[in-house]
Amino acid sequence: MRVLIAATLGFALVTGAASAAPWSDPNGRLVFDAPAGWTTSVEQSGEYTYVVTGTANNECHIISRPSPRTATVSAAAVRVAGANDAQFNDAFWQTLANGFGRIFPANSAQVQSHSQDSSQFWPIQRAVIQSPQRSDLTAPIQAGFEMRPGFELMTLCMTYGGPDATQTYDAVMRSVGHPNDATFQADAERLGAQNAAANAAADAQNAQTQEEIDREARRRRVQH
Repeated sequence: MRVLIAATLGFALVTGAASAAPWSDPNGRLVFDAPAGWTTSVEQSGEYTYVVTGTANNECHIISRPSPRTATVSAAAVRVAGANDAQFNDAFWQTLANGFGRIFPANSAQVQSHSQDSSQFWPIQRAVIQSPQRSDLTAPIQAGFEMRPGFELMTLCMTYGGPDATQTYDAVMRSVGHPNDATFQADAERLGAQNAAANAAADAQNAQTQEEIDREARRRRVQH
């Protein structure tokens, strides 16, 4: 694995993986499934978690960092915000990517495309980004971004050689999450159910009010 050290280097803790298995952050910020045969190293574990996992040909950098702006926002609202494609435009991705100078040196990120993966409860914003300064890579970098209450989760996967690994990168990104995801999802679903019930009650009340208005209108027509 060709580890590209994070901008602020902490320490490296290397563990081997004989088969695909969950990796859990001791600091409680990140979980993901490391593919079979991939080696995982923790590059930063202070204020945020930065993990690199991969082989000689394939590598994913996975980051979980605090997000004060969503720390007090409901899980349901965070989920909606994470699915708002309008805010995840080329400028967003270019700024995000260039923030990782060891991966995109000299602000060299060039966004090729971006999309949303909505196959799971938590939407994943995706992007394909290249850097003309990364001649060591044989394919553009695959990027993912997710939101949770109080956290941002990012994944950057790159290829140094070998066959296309898009499906492997897809699987890694879909496995990335927060240890409290079950609680976050339950909170979001509960609020969603409450909102749905409130909307249904409001619709019923509006229908009843309209029926009373129509009934009164018919009564007046009969009298005249």
